[in-house]
Amino acid sequence: MTVRLRLKRNPSANAQRKVDISKLRSPEVATRFQLKLQNRFAALDTGVDNPEELWNDFKQGITTMATKVLGHKRRKKKKDFLSEETLNVVEAKRTARLEGNLGEYRRLNGKRNKLLRKDKQRWLDSLAGEAEAAARRSDQGSVYRTLRTLSGKTTPSTASVKALDGTVPDTPAQQTARWREHFQCLLNRPRKWPRPYGNLNLAEPLGRWHPPECLLYGGPAVAAQLQRLFTAAAVWNSETIPEDWLQGIILPFWKNGPKDLCSNYRGITLLSVPGKVFANVVLGRLRPLLLRKQRKEQSGFTPGRSTVDRILTLRLLAQKRREFRKYLFAAYVDLKQAFDSVDRQALWKILRILGVPGKLLNLLSLLYSDTVSCVRVNGLLSDNFDIISGVRQGCVLAPSIFNTAIDYVMAGVVGQCGCGASYGDVTITDLDYADDVAILAEAMDILQLAL
Repeated sequence: MTVRLRLKRNPSANAQRKVDISKLRSPEVATRFQLKLQNRFAALDTGVDNPEELWNDFKQGITTMATKVLGHKRRKKKKDFLSEETLNVVEAKRTARLEGNLGEYRRLNGKRNKLLRKDKQRWLDSLAGEAEAAARRSDQGSVYRTLRTLSGKTTPSTASVKALDGTVPDTPAQQTARWREHFQCLLNRPRKWPRPYGNLNLAEPLGRWHPPECLLYGGPAVAAQLQRLFTAAAVWNSETIPEDWLQGIILPFWKNGPKDLCSNYRGITLLSVPGKVFANVVLGRLRPLLLRKQRKEQSGFTPGRSTVDRILTLRLLAQKRREFRKYLFAAYVDLKQAFDSVDRQALWKILRILGVPGKLLNLLSLLYSDTVSCVRVNGLLSDNFDIISGVRQGCVLAPSIFNTAIDYVMAGVVGQCGCGASYGDVTITDLDYADDVAILAEAMDILQLAL
């Protein structure tokens, strides 16, 4: 008789239950989900135009119907790729070993190895088929899950991190508080920075509760509710934003280096999906104006422009300057935490100078007023903390309005310092991709002044 002991696995008490959105791929389930939402919203249509009440009704309606129709996702047990024939051979080999039949044991061991290779190849082929089928239906989530299974890599829980004094917090609550402290310092930058070079004066889940697929498959009922929430006497006219749209959840992901240091993690912020949809509506009216005002040197997040264009421009300029035996100096600047360091009040002033309409500017500032975030680590949520600087990570407005701030700064720099390198009648002062900047000059002293 053989006795084996192993530790019992205790499931995490903080694991979040997820809605089984895979059922929405079935036309019958998607149709039933739409009908349930339509009936639910029809029953809730009481003529209320308060944005917060409309938002709560919308949120509760989708949450309730998603849970009722789709149910929660169940954890799948790992599929055993061993065939029945292989298991029988393994059992026979074990019996031969216990009986001391060495010849039979060796024969069965060789047969087992051949069957294992055959079973594993069959299992790999089935996973590859699943990945191809998922890719054909544009289900990228299933593709990456299958690839992770094939690679054997798992997504580990966030490691224990050190406090500022070097000690390691003992409890999960203390660990979560440490993450909150880290991101609170990281995402809130001081408004005025010290000037080390003199006095140079230069002029992405519907929040926490369910996935965006519930909006995608919600049908006309969801679209009508969102339109009612965005327009009428709600958000657009009353200029009042639901509180959930101002909240973010930060998930830390390890980049490199020791895992016990918070600085070696990258924070990814999750925002409310309906809030992002509304921000996209604002962006659709704001972006044409910002693109007309954007400097030609800026190519970040701009249709038809890329880093390839800027690299080619710099290379050709350097070749022509060298051909005519003229100097070319370039300084490559990568601003540290630039997206998190933008002063919001200064940003609104810049947008007002550019001629952004008051209605759009008011809505934009509302989306960035009283913003808060919390950190989720191993299923635990920290307390909320205020975010008072920078553009919001995961916000569709962030790239466009950040470009506006960088353009304003660079226009002041090159205007005061006389930067630029010329070829014929063309003068190129700088080449930018968002916060990655290459400043050009024909003399070293001018370049140093710009820096």
